[in-house]
Amino acid sequence: DGRYRFVFPTVVGPRYNGSAAPAATAATAEVPADAAGAPADSHRSEGWIAQPFLRATRSAAHTFELHARLVSPLPIAAVSSPSHALSVDGAGTREATLRLAADAAHANRDLVIDWGLAGAAIGAGLLVQPAARDGDDNFFLLMAEPPARVAAADVLPREYVFIVDVSGSMHGFPLGVAKSLLRDLVSRLRPGDSFNVIPFAGGQSLLHPSSLPASEENIARAIRFINGQTGGGGTELLPALRRALAMPADAGRARTFVVITDGFVTIEKEAFDLVRAQAGHANLFAFGIGSSVNRWLIEGLARAGKGEPLFVLNEAEAPAQAERFRRMIEQPLLTRIRVRFPDGAGQMQVYDLDSVQLPDLFAQRPLVLMGKYRGALAGTIEIEGLAAGGALRLPIDVAQATQAGAASGMPTEGLKYLWARSRIATLGDDTRVGSHAASNEAAVREITALGLRYGLLTDYTSFIAVDKVVRNPGGRSTGVDQPSPLPEGVSELAVAEAPATPEPEFALLTALAGGMAWGLRRRRATASRDAADRGEVHRA
Repeated sequence: DGRYRFVFPTVVGPRYNGSAAPAATAATAEVPADAAGAPADSHRSEGWIAQPFLRATRSAAHTFELHARLVSPLPIAAVSSPSHALSVDGAGTREATLRLAADAAHANRDLVIDWGLAGAAIGAGLLVQPAARDGDDNFFLLMAEPPARVAAADVLPREYVFIVDVSGSMHGFPLGVAKSLLRDLVSRLRPGDSFNVIPFAGGQSLLHPSSLPASEENIARAIRFINGQTGGGGTELLPALRRALAMPADAGRARTFVVITDGFVTIEKEAFDLVRAQAGHANLFAFGIGSSVNRWLIEGLARAGKGEPLFVLNEAEAPAQAERFRRMIEQPLLTRIRVRFPDGAGQMQVYDLDSVQLPDLFAQRPLVLMGKYRGALAGTIEIEGLAAGGALRLPIDVAQATQAGAASGMPTEGLKYLWARSRIATLGDDTRVGSHAASNEAAVREITALGLRYGLLTDYTSFIAVDKVVRNPGGRSTGVDQPSPLPEGVSELAVAEAPATPEPEFALLTALAGGMAWGLRRRRATASRDAADRGEVHRA
């Protein structure tokens, strides 16, 4: 949505454990006052994790301060914080310095930093991370950012191809949700858009041999076609994908494939490979429908098609997810994107890109490309694509883009981790358990090596935590409970016993109940006396 956010937690709120693990709870946690007489005790009810907190009226004994540097490939348009009063220097440049003076009051809530990069037009920029020592790799991050405001004339015409699972596993609730989702998406297409629908099960059918204009007549025809689908048969996803990807494309439109399925197949790797090889410049978004979706397939398809995964667990969620999808893709600004890198001697030479195919640039989503480079930081990188007004070219002078960062010592050491995470995610799509696990030993070895080299958690690498380090061998040590402040806006009722004084509403109800009981006893006593006078016996 044109905004970026960084969150740094400063305090942990109370945690209620219920009666599941009594051993982890304590009735009361007493916190002794420090030398300055600061913290007091904090009462603890059964069911709460034994963690000391300060009284709500007490400030933390420690202070929190911040000094941060925010670095971007494009000028930083604005920096703000909804949580703290930050001092910001450098807004409008590619590097901003953020400061928060030391204060105990800062330590009782998450620190939230928001910023934007968008300007008046599509912008492009470059960040590099030169090797810190011999033998290390050099990394870069290339970004194209949509403008802050998009005019209707800047939006490209769109083509959507819906690939819908109508197999036996989709019968009933999943197919009903899929139909509802598809009707919603198709009915809201713009007159200048085009679309097609490919239902598949054991075979597949087609609304029309080529995509149709989104006229009222064609939309009504598509809805009748969708409503007529019934669940049955196998889930032949690959033939349906091949048929969709082979359809002729309109070069002047931003093309998006939308797969709707529960994903009950075992051909995940083949599907990923097919999309990577044949999707071309199109984007692929995947909807997982049902209460137990094959998320590996849905997420992997979206990653291969440079789209996003979306999940609909029940019919009530369908409208919200359809709206989220529309917001993401309703304003394509640049399609048929390709990047030309320098190729001359003495210039920047790139390799190991995290993506060969690039998605469209949407108003709600920037374009990011990462990789490695060797050689001098010289030459020109050109991002080319088709915009509503025709061909668009965004040149980036490598030397100029990187000199400013080198002069200011920009902290770009995070780029290697971003690249490694992206590479691990792509490799991971091909190494899950299944019929191809034995043939992916090379990918497993590469993921393991990346996890070890860059210190990342993967399916094959973990972290080792040192539990205790003795800083004063042979000396004395004293354990001290260090109390945390209560999070801002949280009262002591979050950690204390329920108040002994009843609430007014409870007191009123109690008085009413007592009055009714007294009246009932009076009536029974009167009835008993009358019965005795008549010689009758009644049992209350």
